[in-house]
Amino acid sequence: DWTVPQFLSRIVQTSRRTSLLEVVKEGDSNDMLGGVNVLITVNSTTAYHALVAGVPVITLDYLSKGFGRFDASRYGGAIAITNPDPSKLREAIINVTRNEEVRRQLHEGAKRVIERHLYRLDGGASERIAQVLLQLSRGRAPKSSITPSPGERMS
Repeated sequence: DWTVPQFLSRIVQTSRRTSLLEVVKEGDSNDMLGGVNVLITVNSTTAYHALVAGVPVITLDYLSKGFGRFDASRYGGAIAITNPDPSKLREAIINVTRNEEVRRQLHEGAKRVIERHLYRLDGGASERIAQVLLQLSRGRAPKSSITPSPGERMS
């Protein structure tokens, strides 16, 4: 087993560059996302926040045993590392921070992830959920689509 500093030094290959990386374990993720170039995580809702904020996401899928996986890579919205080889993570970091084509592809994939998992960012999620719950409380099955047009109300 490696310590975090040992692992980071293997990724960036020099102890001097390790100081450019910071491992954050607690705090307000929205505040932190404004100052990062890439988010590296196992499986976290913070990854969704990052996608919405336009921050590229790299997931360490080989560590997700028992926790589920952040499946944004399936839609092209994140890079999934499936092998614990530090060179794979180093390559992914270089690609998301220096390769404009990779960043463009991740941005397009992030749009698909947001559409698939977050629906639309219009501030109306609570209203849509409340309408479905109201229908259920009245003994009615919700409509197959809970995606009304802006201004449209579900009955």
